[in-house]
Amino acid sequence: MKIAAIQEETLLQRRKQTSVRIGKDETLLILRGYISHPTKWGDIIHEVKGNVNQLPPAARELYGVAL
Repeated sequence: MKIAAIQEETLLQRRKQTSVRIGKDETLLILRGYISHPTKWGDIIHEVKGNVNQLPPAARELYGVAL
């Protein structure tokens, strides 16, 4: 029974996963953030989230739940 529960959980997780292509604009936002805050990924994501209006809808949704 435990194996079946683990398999169901895995299938459920797979259904929830989506791919979001990293575009040129997002790459530039990440690089700018990295230049300002090297190796501080929380700060980099915060900076990207501050400029999320420049990104496509799928990326905006992703950053809406990030950190």
